[in-house]
Amino acid sequence: MVTAAKVLRILQVRFLIAGVFNTAFSYALYAALLFALGQGRFQTALFLSWAISTLPSFAVQRRWVFKSGGAWGAQYVKSVGVWALSYAINAVFLQVLAGFLNPYLAQIISLTAATANTYLLFRYYTFKHAKK
Repeated sequence: MVTAAKVLRILQVRFLIAGVFNTAFSYALYAALLFALGQGRFQTALFLSWAISTLPSFAVQRRWVFKSGGAWGAQYVKSVGVWALSYAINAVFLQVLAGFLNPYLAQIISLTAATANTYLLFRYYTFKHAKK
């Protein structure tokens, strides 16, 4: 019998659940900042939302998703590198898409590419020795 507890033992399911919450938090920050700063400042809103959302994301990814007990300092440094690359991917997609889409919608689409990159690098680089 498949139970919720069994499903939550699957790494990809935990990443998906954490990702939904982290992405929703990050997007809410982006939308609030974009509203406050103005739609022309979408890259500033993106940078600030990513910078603010890294700490809660790291805590959830490390402890719950990947169940890592390793050296948190080294893992955080690796995470910053992963986020820097994901941020760059997100920023490029957003810049291109915002040329012909509303910047709110452009960011929703851009997050997809960034999220896939983040999962792969967290799984095989940052937390590669974590419990599965």
